[in-house]
Amino acid sequence: MAWCDQIRDQTARGVRVERVRVHQDPPTDYQRWVRWVGRWNEEAGEVMYYTTPERVAAVGLQVAGADDWWLLDDTALIRMTYQQPGIATSYLVTDPAEVGKAREWWQLALQAAA
Repeated sequence: MAWCDQIRDQTARGVRVERVRVHQDPPTDYQRWVRWVGRWNEEAGEVMYYTTPERVAAVGLQVAGADDWWLLDDTALIRMTYQQPGIATSYLVTDPAEVGKAREWWQLALQAAA
């Protein structure tokens, strides 16, 4: 199933799908492109927030590191570690302490994007 179809299916069932992206100010050419293509995610029901590295640092989120992560229903975490651009290793984390830390990161990310 295509990503946008998955988002439509999830959000139709009441699941919230949100992400915070950290972009330069002003955004790079690539980041402008990411925002442009992000409209399809938003049309499918995903909520996108944007913030800057400066705002991330101001709320103390730098502890989250450079990897990507997805918090799932406050009970699990998917971490994605990039070895090189575009190539990630992902793994599921269910350790309550790590998931709790991700919940803290999420709150900080939302604060940075406000």
